[in-house]
Amino acid sequence: MDHLTLCVRRISSPLFVFTDYGRFFLNWYSSQLIQHAERVLPLAQAVFEPLGVALAGKVAGIHWWYLSAEHAAECTAGYYNTNNNNAYLEIANAFKKYNADFDFTCVVCWRVHRTAWSNVQRVMPVW
Repeated sequence: MDHLTLCVRRISSPLFVFTDYGRFFLNWYSSQLIQHAERVLPLAQAVFEPLGVALAGKVAGIHWWYLSAEHAAECTAGYYNTNNNNAYLEIANAFKKYNADFDFTCVVCWRVHRTAWSNVQRVMPVW
């Protein structure tokens, strides 16, 4: 079994984020997102700032399962927002460092209910 398959199987386990390996993996995975911003934003700034063009980046607000301790949807997207981490703040700080606007998008919810099997809120989106 390759490493990626093993990670996908483990991350789908409800308690994965609280294991030593889970914390290691999610920290690494999230840091890849920040490192990408650290590579791309200075290049974009060098090209567009002299032209007077403002930089902005779209960051998706991933709220599915937000009330769960695991924050599974965010962790899957690379937002390490559990174990006392604040992924959105880390991303915002990377944007701020290069004077880029943070365009936060999030689907608005109109109906919320709990599922018995997961003890987390599920939402019905309004488009």
